[in-house]
Amino acid sequence: MIPNDDEARGVAPLVRIRGRSPEEVRAENARWGLGLSYDEWQHLMGRLDRDPLLPEAFLLDVSLSEHCSYKSSRPFLKRHLPPQASHVLLGPGEDAGIVSLGTWNGEEWGLVVAHESHNHPSQVLPIEGAATGIGGIVRDVYCMGCDVVGVLDPLRFGDPDGPNGDRVRAIARGVIQGISEYGNALGVPNLGGDVWFHEGFDDNCLVNVVAFGAMPMRRLLRSRVPAAARDRTYVLILVGKPTDSTGLGGASFASQILDEAEAAQNRGAVQVHDPFLKRVLVEATKEVWEWLEAEKIEAGCKDLGAGGLGGASSELVLAGGFGADIDLDRVPRSDEPLLPHQILCGETQERFVWAIPEEHAGTFLSIFNERYELGRVYPGARAAVIGTVIAESVYRARWEGAVVCELSAAILEESPIAPRPIAPRTQAAPVRDPGSPGDWSDWLRGQLGGWNAAARAPIYRSYDQEVQGHALFRPGEADAGVCRPISGAALGIAVSVDGNPEYGSLDPYWGGVLSVLESARNVAAVGAEPLAITDCLNFGNPEDAVCLGDLDAALRGMADACRALGSPGHPDEPLPIVSGNVSLYNQSSRGRAIPPSPIVACFGILPDYGRAVPQRLCRTGDTLLLVGARARHWGRPERAAGGRVPDRPLADQVTEIRTVQSLAADGSLAACHDVSDGGILRTLFEMA
Repeated sequence: MIPNDDEARGVAPLVRIRGRSPEEVRAENARWGLGLSYDEWQHLMGRLDRDPLLPEAFLLDVSLSEHCSYKSSRPFLKRHLPPQASHVLLGPGEDAGIVSLGTWNGEEWGLVVAHESHNHPSQVLPIEGAATGIGGIVRDVYCMGCDVVGVLDPLRFGDPDGPNGDRVRAIARGVIQGISEYGNALGVPNLGGDVWFHEGFDDNCLVNVVAFGAMPMRRLLRSRVPAAARDRTYVLILVGKPTDSTGLGGASFASQILDEAEAAQNRGAVQVHDPFLKRVLVEATKEVWEWLEAEKIEAGCKDLGAGGLGGASSELVLAGGFGADIDLDRVPRSDEPLLPHQILCGETQERFVWAIPEEHAGTFLSIFNERYELGRVYPGARAAVIGTVIAESVYRARWEGAVVCELSAAILEESPIAPRPIAPRTQAAPVRDPGSPGDWSDWLRGQLGGWNAAARAPIYRSYDQEVQGHALFRPGEADAGVCRPISGAALGIAVSVDGNPEYGSLDPYWGGVLSVLESARNVAAVGAEPLAITDCLNFGNPEDAVCLGDLDAALRGMADACRALGSPGHPDEPLPIVSGNVSLYNQSSRGRAIPPSPIVACFGILPDYGRAVPQRLCRTGDTLLLVGARARHWGRPERAAGGRVPDRPLADQVTEIRTVQSLAADGSLAACHDVSDGGILRTLFEMA
């Protein structure tokens, strides 16, 4: 039972909410670094019927944050996005989505895909924010029982030549350094991405990350306690880096508008990465997969991200219909003194939580602590039993013998909806067609000399694309990254990630449509058939009706494009969106929101990866073919205001994608490149 008020003061302080005025609640929030609104607290007080202890308040703050609950976006996601198709094995709701790759050597294989963002942390601490973004996305795939075969990194930065140019350049350099440091040390190839520079990202850069892998479905782990826990005792085991004070409040930080004046205090919400420890953790985890399979042990696993131990362990048990009894004294900690709420909700990196049958816990611990000696890789790192799965639907945590958190599943699993109005954005005036330029040389230099036309080689050459040895095309060699994910199989996976913020600014609906179609075009250009997509929806303040209207419009566009494209072998089914993320509050304290930025990754399948088509022209004398009608869609040229999106009929664009994919797949094309940003001019320069 929760101690009474007098006892609580000696263990964990109370957060005084009940019976307080809105001003007093705001002051209490500010005192403890909490982010829930007055109305949200009042609703919770009606459920709890008491003031929460500080660890409870932090866990509730995480669970009900925009970052974790999707309370503003969830109605629109449910209304518009298509998550299911015949080949979807696991859709949204887990750490990663899975689609079928068919049968290889007599067993079914799945493609495991995940897509996330780490925007706010990367704006505040670019190296650490971007590195931990990569660290978090690969954990989402690993905890499903799947090895990671590739990552991608769509990035958005401000104007390097604008009034904030020095800061923009420093952030861009730091982000690229963080991605390369983590991915290269971990041994995961970077197979693609894209970069946009736009003044709308001066105050809020975007660092989106994608990870994927392939696995036999017999090895699937779920992010939940198995049903077998009803018949035998399961323990919760925390694995990885010792808990420290970094990353506390990260979920709430990601659910707020960034304020430069608070940059120093926000840095504490950014985690610290260690890819070398992660690499050893991954190797040990692979051995655990083999052990679980050999012994036919049912287990559950979840990575520790937003909300730390409290967020991950509560989701793990509640998803299976169970509760937990956690002993915070048993959680491995760094040398610094930590309070219960820091141990429970700190977002220290490089950690997983597992649910393992109690009788097998000793073997599990020995793999990490003895065979792989985590403590020799990082001081204090280890695997430790920190709690027990219980039948009661309650999440309970103890510290120094006293209960410091006791919350029912009904409260923690509550799915709040924040009903908010939407409004359309004012459409930009069209750019006047400039006609023929007087000086073609100057015009060409202007079109090809901007930041968004510049070669990306200085970025992707800092990434390792050769590690693991299964990549056929690297960034810059084809419209999509291509790899062979199953050793010994001819099967190839093509992947491209796209999203044009200019289109989102001009027309959010068509920004959504074209994000899907552009990624599908790139996959089709190498000869692959689109299989599934993932997304990251990056928008401004959802409390602004126009920003939320942008999200609604973009989702409608994405859904229409998915329905038009159809699924492999089932054209009547939509191309499924199997994983993704929503990142809101990408807005400065001055009220400036980022351009609406739906960023989409498309995954395609190649029966024979060796027949994939490159981007570069290979032979003189080959015939150049232009597929698709041209129109006066001037778009938004470099540094022009206004514009018109290429809003050609969806059916025409889908027919072109299917035609090109068919030609590429049957060997008719020696090279192929889609016409997109910069039109035919830039396309030909990039092919030459």
